Order: sequence, then structure tokens, then C-alpha cells
Amino acid sequence: MTRARKEFANEIRPDKHYDAAIIGVGQAGLPPANRLIRAGRTVAMIERGLFGGACVNTGYMPTKTLVASAYAAHLAARGRLWNYDRRFRRRRKDTVSHTASKNIESWLESIPCCTIFRDHARFASPCEPEVGTERPSADIIFINVGARAEPI
Repeated sequence: MTRARKEFANEIRPDKHYDAAIIGVGQAGLPPANRLIRAGRTVAMIERGLFGGACVNTGYMPTKTLVASAYAAHLAARGRLWNYDRRFRRRRKDTVSHTASKNIESWLESIPCCTIFRDHARFASPCEPEVGTERPSADIIFINVGARAEPI
């Protein structure tokens, strides 16, 4: 391969054009994606981490799962029904969050007019997010980058 071809092969080029691009597949990104998809629009979903955002992976769902597990442990301790240990509660929390995240990902993958990009996004131009080596352009771009949880 010649030097010019090698440089061209590594160059980031504009890719397919979409009606909308949504950066971050969290709770705020799913409703507009759903409406756009139902309207027959093409959507580029860009996510560098887990699908579902903070709510599904580190926030509301894991917290509520742990609270429900703690309540079940409390009832079990009062009735001495079974050994409901901490490791079980953590596995249950992780299973609930992982399942919800994977369900969102599977749903989006099953939609023909939705393309998923799994990488970090940054803006190359006002209408082109750069995702890895790809540059999907879009008429509308939703920035749904959410929050980052801090360990306690």
C-alpha cells in the first residue's frame, strides 16, 4: 500500500446522513428516538458505555432493587425464613440493571432505521459528531450525556 493510500485509509471521512443523531442512550434519549423512529426517520444512536444511562445502570433502578432486597431481608430476618445475604442482593441488583440495559440495546438494534455507534463522540463540525473513525451527519442532534456517579 502506498503512503498516500495508507493516509487516506486512516482519514476520518463523512459517513451516512441521518435525520437525527442522539448522543447518549439514557432515559432522556429514548423518547425522542422512539418518536423519530415511529415517524420513519433515520436515527444514529451514539453511546460509549452502557445503554440506559445513569437511571438504569447506577441510579434509580439499582437503588430501588437494593431497597426492595433490604426489605425482603428484613422480613426474612423477622420470620427467620431464609438466609438472604449481601452478595445475593448485589447480584440481584446487577442482574436487574444489566437486563434493563441489554433490553434497551436489543430493542434499538432490532429497528432497521436506527444505527448504533458504540464509541465516544465529539463534534467535528456543527452537524457532524465524530465517533471513532466515523462521522455520521444529522439534521438534528440531541445531546443526552447525562451524569456520572461518584463512588461513596
